[in-house]
Amino acid sequence: MLLILTVHPRFIVMSGTAGGMNDDLLPGDIVISERLAQSDYGTQRDVGFTARGTPNPSDGSRNPIFIPGEESLLAAARRLSANTLDLSPAAFKGVKPLRQPCILFGTIVSNDVFSDSPRLRQQVRRLFGADAMDMESAAVAQICYQQQVPFIAVRGITDGGDEQAGLNYERWRGVAAHNAATVCIEIVKMAINEDLTP
Repeated sequence: MLLILTVHPRFIVMSGTAGGMNDDLLPGDIVISERLAQSDYGTQRDVGFTARGTPNPSDGSRNPIFIPGEESLLAAARRLSANTLDLSPAAFKGVKPLRQPCILFGTIVSNDVFSDSPRLRQQVRRLFGADAMDMESAAVAQICYQQQVPFIAVRGITDGGDEQAGLNYERWRGVAAHNAATVCIEIVKMAINEDLTP
């Protein structure tokens, strides 16, 4: 919010790392947010978890559970090709890509915990259709949505949110962060050069 109030950005593109909730994703892959949600905001009962949208403190209304990514920024991102970007460079010694990284457009959820729980992974995949889970993106999306600032998140996958998440995070975080930053920079260049945002 401070950034929006002081810098007045035309748009915000956030990059970082995340755990993969989608079985098709491998470390080094990229997820770009078509929609975002807080996966730990709602009501927990014995029968299960019910998600709710976060409140908008400025007017008391409730935000939607899923906050959409800005379509003009997504349109720019869809023109990128993982094959032409410098993803997973050899500079990360000892960490060889499992394959050519891919870019997936999907759902990113945020949770206040780092997860190495297959049970939580299964829950957020089932309830939200989550492709990736981080700890920040949905909170930023909420502020941007309330302030009408175009926003998308770009997340590099470090792990599968399973029992090996901690080890894989340490192994892959450099590659994942590099790949997300590379994609993020290209999206920003395209958005500025082509004046794609409202």
